[in-house]
Amino acid sequence: ILDQVRYLTSEIDEKVIKKDGVTDLHDVVSVAVGSIINSLLFGYDFRGREHECHRTTQLMQGLVEGLSRPLAVIGRFYPLSLHIPAVKRRFDEVAHTFHLLLHDMTVIVEEHRERYIMEGEEMKVLDFVDAYLVEQGKLMRDEGNVGLFSNDQLVNVLIDVWFGGHETSHATILWGIAFWIHNPQVQERMHKELDTVINGDRMVTLADKLSLPYMNATISVSSV
Repeated sequence: ILDQVRYLTSEIDEKVIKKDGVTDLHDVVSVAVGSIINSLLFGYDFRGREHECHRTTQLMQGLVEGLSRPLAVIGRFYPLSLHIPAVKRRFDEVAHTFHLLLHDMTVIVEEHRERYIMEGEEMKVLDFVDAYLVEQGKLMRDEGNVGLFSNDQLVNVLIDVWFGGHETSHATILWGIAFWIHNPQVQERMHKELDTVINGDRMVTLADKLSLPYMNATISVSSV
């Protein structure tokens, strides 16, 4: 996380130095948040691979928007309505987006599986997918089946984590930045508290949390 904080602050500094007028933080925050999630799930971040993050977030946004449309909702809950051309067309659009997302996740999982096949249970676990595959292998060896640790379940969990983690964190950070910009007195007080605790010569860490009550309160308000 701290690595991505450094990336985010350096990208913001670079944008400010260029002085191109309005500084749009949407994409850079999206990549930073996506990199944290991706590092946990797949073991790599999106620096130099920003296009992958943008594709994933666009597919997920398309899925959310598609599922919120009335015809898609009708098609999802009333299968017989899929015989109506307009409903089927809208439902098929959503299904296509989901299958693209499913395909992208599956490709990455299979890359991990190839490494697991070569190294077996002694494989060094670097991320969530590695841990899942190792557990899957142990279940197959000991019980003859993978139980709940199926391949479909793995991909569904990956999509759920992306859905649950990216959009909420992305929106909260952007909202927090906007809040602090429009409330400079809050920003100033946060700076003073931070300077007292970290003395301006290191990154803030989780160990500092109890020493930063004002910052904790501000973050809590920003995330409501």
